[in-house]
Amino acid sequence: MRRYLLMGQGDFIRHLMDLLEPELEQDAKHLYLHNLTGTLESAVRATNAQFDDPDILERLDVRLLELSAGDTGWDVFSLDYHVDGPIQTVFTHDTVRRYLRIFNFLWRAKRMEHGLASVWKSQTSRTREIRWMTELSEVLHLCYTLGASMMNFVNQMQYYITFEVLECGWAELEKAVGQANDLDQVIAAHDTFLDDVTNRALLGPQSTTLLRQLRTIFDLIVQYQRAQEDVFTAAATEAERRCGNASNQVGFQEVWK
Repeated sequence: MRRYLLMGQGDFIRHLMDLLEPELEQDAKHLYLHNLTGTLESAVRATNAQFDDPDILERLDVRLLELSAGDTGWDVFSLDYHVDGPIQTVFTHDTVRRYLRIFNFLWRAKRMEHGLASVWKSQTSRTREIRWMTELSEVLHLCYTLGASMMNFVNQMQYYITFEVLECGWAELEKAVGQANDLDQVIAAHDTFLDDVTNRALLGPQSTTLLRQLRTIFDLIVQYQRAQEDVFTAAATEAERRCGNASNQVGFQEVWK
């Protein structure tokens, strides 16, 4: 649960996101579970997750959340973890549902980090093609400044969730389980862990307003990513047109010499 639904296996999550990106950018209704499952297996084989206990990996799966109009694959994708046997005493259906809710929040936050990293790479490589277009300097500066601010916000939030919430909470859980005298105390410690993570990660009922604002920020980051792609595409097209016109002009002058 910790390594996958709580994203403790960082290399696996990053590689999975890289592999899934082309599919998840599509309309959600075009997704197929068997394709996503194949991608999941590829991500496991290509990362340190391959060395995990085979029983754990067999329980790891993909699920699609309920679709709404306009959803992309990012909005409905989720990892899943199948639990059966005696362990269900601790990991009940409701407990797994709570893990999935936490995962969906972490996945969306990780998507923001992944998207902004792609934006930065695009800025670095594509700016060389259009930097001679001086009329774009103010627009490009605004893109860089806004992107840097967003990245700083996402990094700070990720740090808080990863270390202040998950790592500290997990350490307290391990300590409580180590001191438990019976199964009831283990279950109580686990429930306390999930309560703390839910509340401190802004998923509790008292944080509804903050969570709504955070989701709005996430939506703006996605809009920014798409807007910058449009800006660079339009600028590259215009640069190509100007270079073409300049070449034609030179050719015309050579003919009349």
